[in-house]
Amino acid sequence: METTTIAPGGAPKPQTDAERQLVQLLEGGQVRTEFARELLQGMGETREAAQAVMASVESEPDKRVSFAEAVKLLDGKLDLEAARTDAVKSHGRWGLVDALVKAGAIKDASEYGALFDKATVSEADLKRVSEMAERGEKVLPIFDSGEMTPDELFAVLFTEGGVPHYTDSYGFKNLAKLRRIDPKDIHDLANLAGKSYDEQVAAFKAAYKEADPMEPTGARVLFTSDKREVTRTGTSATQDMQAFAKGEMSFLDPNADFLRYRAQMGAGLRKIAGRRGNFDGMTDEDYRAFLDKAFAYKTIDEYMPDREKITRYPNYAYENGGVPFLCFNVNYRWVVVHYYDPAYAADFLGSRLSLG
Repeated sequence: METTTIAPGGAPKPQTDAERQLVQLLEGGQVRTEFARELLQGMGETREAAQAVMASVESEPDKRVSFAEAVKLLDGKLDLEAARTDAVKSHGRWGLVDALVKAGAIKDASEYGALFDKATVSEADLKRVSEMAERGEKVLPIFDSGEMTPDELFAVLFTEGGVPHYTDSYGFKNLAKLRRIDPKDIHDLANLAGKSYDEQVAAFKAAYKEADPMEPTGARVLFTSDKREVTRTGTSATQDMQAFAKGEMSFLDPNADFLRYRAQMGAGLRKIAGRRGNFDGMTDEDYRAFLDKAFAYKTIDEYMPDREKITRYPNYAYENGGVPFLCFNVNYRWVVVHYYDPAYAADFLGSRLSLG
C-alpha cells in the first residue's frame, strides 16, 4: 500500500515535479492560490494530488526575512538602510520619536532606529518591490514603530504635528474605537457585493463586534507605490475585502498610511524649500515654522496627497459598519478622516495596495 509523505506542518508533500514547481510559484507570490487550483484541474491532476499541493502551500507560513537580510536582498534596487536613516530623521521632526520617549517605549532618541532591526519582511513582497524598481516605478518604504494605535499616531502626526484637519467628523471622533476586521467574520462575503447597502453595512457591523480593540503591532517595514493618489479605484470596500480574502492583494492600514501621508507631504516641503534654503539643515523648530508658513501661504497645496482621490482602508471598520478613509479637502484645506459605507464605489475612492 502506498504511503503519503507528510510535511513538517502535517500536510502531505507534493510528489511530482509539476506539483513541486507549482508550490514554488505559490511560495514566490507568482501565482495566486485560487488560480493554482484552476491550474491543477487543467493539468489533469487527481483530487488527492490537488489537495496535497494546496494543503502544503496553505500550511506553510509566509517566508519572512530580517531587516538586515531585506537590506541585502534589495541591494541595487532600493537602499533600505538609507531609507531608514531618512525616516528616523523625519519621524524626529514630526514629534513621533519624542512621543515614544515620553510614553516609555524607548529611553531616548538614539534607540528609535534600532526598533526596526526586529522587523521582518515577506520574501515574496521583497521580490515584488524589486520588480517594481526594475520597471522604474517609485517605491516608498514605510517604517512604523508599531508602538501606537491609529488615534494615538494621528494625534502625533497631524494634531500635534500642526497639520490642519477636520475635527467634527464621526471618523475622527471615533478613531480610538476603530478595529481591524477579519474577512472570515463577514457573513457570506463571497456574495455580499451583490446585496443591498443595508445588508453590507450589517455584515461589516457584525464583523466589527467580532474584532478585538486595536493594539500596537510592533515594528514593521512596509512598501507601497510612491504616488500621491490611489490607483485601485471604482471598487467597494466589500469587493476589496473579497479580493483580500482570496489572497489576491493586501492594503495599507491606517497607521502605515498616516506615515505615508506625512512622508509625501515632506517630499513636497523639500521641493518648496529647495527654492529658498537647505531643507535637511533645518532644526526641528525651523521645520515646524516652515510647515506653518507652507499652509498659511498655500504653497503646500499642490503637493498634498489624496487631494483628488480618497484613500480607504477596507479591512477596518467603525462600530456603525462604516469603513474609514483619509483625504485632503482642497476647499477647506484640511485633512479629513471619515467613513463610507462598505457598498459605496466611485472613481475618486480607492484602496492603497501594500507590499511588505
